[in-house]
Amino acid sequence: MSEPALGAAEVARPPRSRAATRQRWVERFDSFPASGLSPAEFCAREGVSVASFYLWKRRLAAENTSPAPKDAAPRLLPVCFQEPAAPIELVLPGGTLVRIAAGADEATLRCLLQLLGVSPC
Repeated sequence: MSEPALGAAEVARPPRSRAATRQRWVERFDSFPASGLSPAEFCAREGVSVASFYLWKRRLAAENTSPAPKDAAPRLLPVCFQEPAAPIELVLPGGTLVRIAAGADEATLRCLLQLLGVSPC
């Protein structure tokens, strides 16, 4: 018996690696805009299906928007801490201590002192 002959549609292709397939699609998408063709025309010229075209378009777009790989080193940014300003402490005639956080505005302090019955200096 003789071996079956391969038809034109059954031409044996060497296996391709995933990286090679991905690279080929990257090259296709790089050349697509300059082709001036519709996706269907471009796919016919390239010998690929329109479904594969859109599948790879989504796949490559997702790669470009995905977060950094888990094994990538974290980005560190310099951080400067400022010493907190000391609060203002008032000891009232009855011995009550009033502690006011730094940064309180003048109007608030005047109002507080007026409510406590402290006369201005």
